Amino acid sequence: MLHLSLSLPSTLTPGHWTLCSEAVVMSLGDALRPKAASLAARLRALEQVIALSCSRGAGPTLRVIDYLASVHESGLRKLPLHDFQDLLAKHGAAWPSHVALHPHLTGFGSGTTADMAALASLVAMRRPRQVLEFGTCDGASTWHLWANAAPDARITTLDLPPGARVNGSTDVELQGPRARPLLPAADRVRLIEQDSRSWVPDVSDVDFCFIDAGHSYECVKNDTEKALTLMATGGIVVWHDASWSRDGYSVNRYLRELCASGRDIVLLETGPLDLCMMACLMV
Repeated sequence: MLHLSLSLPSTLTPGHWTLCSEAVVMSLGDALRPKAASLAARLRALEQVIALSCSRGAGPTLRVIDYLASVHESGLRKLPLHDFQDLLAKHGAAWPSHVALHPHLTGFGSGTTADMAALASLVAMRRPRQVLEFGTCDGASTWHLWANAAPDARITTLDLPPGARVNGSTDVELQGPRARPLLPAADRVRLIEQDSRSWVPDVSDVDFCFIDAGHSYECVKNDTEKALTLMATGGIVVWHDASWSRDGYSVNRYLRELCASGRDIVLLETGPLDLCMMACLMV
């Protein structure tokens, strides 16, 4: 119900009332017009989603809609990638002359093109010399870390041994990949094939950490707590799948708890038509 508070003269002539009533109608129309346009747009979108859900082969697209909804409802503060880069610049980082992207753009389990572009852009700007990654998979994200870090950067990346299956984690189909075709064959890249929960850290002064291994609460808590003890001042921690709360994923739940404890974690936005589920923290 719409309630209007009108301040009208106590004595109204017929002509005066006519003018006031017309002004009220015009004001009401101006107020409702944007709402009506928004409602019409939402109804058109709903109609398209319903039509899409009834069509063949629409599963992946509907999944993307679910992902976008999770971003919208993540409960994390959203920040455009460019604004986060401005923050890095204020702390002494230089804008990169270029950002390297693999010709394949993404790999098995690495996320969207926007995810990899955001990751590569952050690394290219921060130019870390000590990089830590939880979750190698086929090496797509590792490649982007390696290609955009400082030329002498050391990259340590952890993943389960080939064929391994573990309890208390997620994504059974991604556990223990038997091939890592995109992993850089470089001396600066060190692969540790071990469950990160049993890994005893042997690195320090980490400038950049990417967390994308097991997405259960136990796994992301383990990886994050270990990472935070290893980070250099001004280092960056990035979490993948920061908004998704289905399929046993608890990254979002854990990050919201960190925010409640005072950590300034932001969910990156790369563009109005992109899907990016990367969250960042500068320590």
